[in-house]
Amino acid sequence: MLDDLPIDWSNLTTKQVASESGLQTGPFGSQLKASEYVDADGADVFFVVMPKDIVDNQIDFSTCAKIERSKADTLKRHWLEAGDVLFARRGDLSKVAVYEAAGIKAICGTGCLRLRPNQSIAVHRFLRAVITSHGAIEWLKAHAVGATMPNLNTEIIGKLPLRLPPLPEQERIAEVLTSVDDSIRATEAVIAQAERVKRGLMEDLLTGGFGIEAIARGEVPEGWRVRQLGELAEFQNGFAFKPKDWVQEGRPIIRIQNLNGGTDFNYYDKGLDERFLVKSGDLLFCWSGSRGTSFGARYWHGEDGWLNQHIFKCVPKQLVSKSYLYYLLDLMTEQIERDAHGGAGLVHIKKSEMVKFRYAVPNAQEQERLSSILSEADEMIASNKRVLDQLIMTKRGLMDDLLTGRVRTV
Repeated sequence: MLDDLPIDWSNLTTKQVASESGLQTGPFGSQLKASEYVDADGADVFFVVMPKDIVDNQIDFSTCAKIERSKADTLKRHWLEAGDVLFARRGDLSKVAVYEAAGIKAICGTGCLRLRPNQSIAVHRFLRAVITSHGAIEWLKAHAVGATMPNLNTEIIGKLPLRLPPLPEQERIAEVLTSVDDSIRATEAVIAQAERVKRGLMEDLLTGGFGIEAIARGEVPEGWRVRQLGELAEFQNGFAFKPKDWVQEGRPIIRIQNLNGGTDFNYYDKGLDERFLVKSGDLLFCWSGSRGTSFGARYWHGEDGWLNQHIFKCVPKQLVSKSYLYYLLDLMTEQIERDAHGGAGLVHIKKSEMVKFRYAVPNAQEQERLSSILSEADEMIASNKRVLDQLIMTKRGLMDDLLTGRVRTV
């Protein structure tokens, strides 16, 4: 991590760049109880920043708990100042953010650790970039303690090795990376807005303008017919593979994580019935897992593979096109999730229940028209996601070059 240091750079540790009040953990549970949180606003309210409130290396104050000024006065050593760097000290160790103040009073909460940098040595925005780099995160993970959940403390974080250029170069590097971060956040906002627009379009177009609640009440647009999902498609469940079936070569076993972008596959090298075979372009539906993340319709765009359990292959019948079925299942996912059952955060829906869901469906010509409109919305989202991927790759490359001194900004 610290090889080939430019001659005017310094090898330091986090403890060495900290100010006198330096490294400080958040209050223990006995010092700040959940019963002391308040539902209030105003000048005398302090926000309590915890790991859950650090999202994409920024503090989301909308999710923060709050305490009264009188309670905050008993926790002054935990108050945050502009430029403080916050770490999550357990769980996801990549959660790091800088407190920018902006008129908001806050304290370092339970589960976080605060670094107050010596501004004559380190620029806080540069530190955030260094500490969130791949090398730093891997170092923290390697030195964390705890068998089931990684934990950090001031001693461990204080030993984190850093390579620091002169202050003017830190400022310039921070400006470059912050500019890319701003572009990333702006693109993410465009994608989020496009997805909201698409959702609104789906609720309007796939209900004939009636709305979801009206359809649920049995109101049906003229010329549309209410159908059960079982009338529209065949839902083929995947094969129940066992760990002993997994091998290193063969056809990939397509699991839920693979539909969510995961690239780690298990393989199966024997034959199965063709109904378990998934080809590129097949429509799949995840019917088990966590609400809000696992469930939903996806197209498969990878190589041919075997369908794992907890996923349906959805084969449309004559009453519906594949593209329309995809959008219909996408719209109905929230309803399906609500009706799913199970425990410990993991729920599922049975095929016998899935096929009985009912929805109004238009004729083939109208299906094609509506699918075409939604497909254009999907393409706009996909285009912006490609831009986002390129920006993220650009940032990684810049971090690799600028934070190592391989490329200089002087």
